[in-house]
Amino acid sequence: MSRDARRAKNETLFRNLNERLKELDDRLDTSVVGADTRDREEFFCECGQLDCMARFGMTRTQYEAVRAFSERFLVLAGHVDDEIESVVESHSEFVVVEKDPGFPAEVARINDPRA
Repeated sequence: MSRDARRAKNETLFRNLNERLKELDDRLDTSVVGADTRDREEFFCECGQLDCMARFGMTRTQYEAVRAFSERFLVLAGHVDDEIESVVESHSEFVVVEKDPGFPAEVARINDPRA
């Protein structure tokens, strides 16, 4: 497997993990208290670094705004890969990157769990 393919697989894996954690959190919040009561939630960095397990906090509104675009991922500021993505938003704990047109964006769209 090529380096780029491994990195794309890693990014997709963590985006899918964040989606599953959010779904589980939704179920628990609904069944226990009836609504989402937390202001911030923890999510994993969705970078392509194979050894990254970093987490950071963000609001559900911020998370949903990123998930509205298949080509966007959540990463720590120092984890941006300038060869395949550009920063489109900066926050105190994380940045939002968008995959460059062509192969990087296509892989992101194909593997979007919401598509």
